[in-house]
Amino acid sequence: MVVERTVPASASSSLNLSRFHRVVLGWDYLRLLRESNKRRSGEGLKRVKSTFDCVEEYISVFEPLLFEEVKAQIIQGKDEEEAIDWQRGAVASCQKSDEFHKVSLLVQDEFNEDVSDNDLLLLTMEKFQEGEAPSAYAFAVVDHRGGRGTISLVTYLSGDVKQLDVMEVESSPRSLQMLSFLNKENCCLWILKICNLSTIMREYVAMHSVAYLPFKNLVLSANEKSHSGFLEDRAWDVPKPLMKYLEDNLNSSQLDALHAGLSHKPFVLIQVGKNESKGGRRVFKEASREALFSRY
Repeated sequence: MVVERTVPASASSSLNLSRFHRVVLGWDYLRLLRESNKRRSGEGLKRVKSTFDCVEEYISVFEPLLFEEVKAQIIQGKDEEEAIDWQRGAVASCQKSDEFHKVSLLVQDEFNEDVSDNDLLLLTMEKFQEGEAPSAYAFAVVDHRGGRGTISLVTYLSGDVKQLDVMEVESSPRSLQMLSFLNKENCCLWILKICNLSTIMREYVAMHSVAYLPFKNLVLSANEKSHSGFLEDRAWDVPKPLMKYLEDNLNSSQLDALHAGLSHKPFVLIQVGKNESKGGRRVFKEASREALFSRY
């Protein structure tokens, strides 16, 4: 008997984030700014289909879109910054880890408290304004905040990934020169916080996790196959007092989500807003209490 071996979810997430970091951290910040004024929206991207033949096709369509979203966040962060807030830092250590370099930076306490995990930072040897071109600069992502006045970063200085399908890397003088400075202990540099990547990183891992979902074929085909058709015609029963309370306190969108969740469909996707999540929990808690006491 042949047993199909799959990559554990945790290992798969690490591999996917490694790919994500290689692409994003290798980008040229100034080139992104220049290209943002020239490229038309959607140029070079594949059309999003309703169905996909395989996971590889699914990822080939959505991965470039997610990277475009990262670029948009970087550009938006630059546009929304009223005054460029450069911070000073000094290299405490720099160690190579696989294809990346892990850098420990000494920073001021105020900046240490201001940064968060997965913040995207720009490191450069000299402050610059738009239109200027420093000789050494590179992206870095905050791995974690260390002790007082210390942050740990991850950088990718091998170059810029040109083709996602083969991960072809083109080396750049700015990255190599930046590496030479990072290898010098106590070397001072400038830091600019760009944006936070936590949300997009979760989306990226989720996209690549489709291959390991038990309902993978449903996501790809967008086609529900009923194994017990008579059940789909009959939703779960809800006590009348509870349903009446919900109908009186939920809006139409929330009620639609409720009915979808109570259906016998094999797969239901419900997107919940931040405020709706808190309000929904309160309503359901009160509704449950009302339904309980209405029995007596």
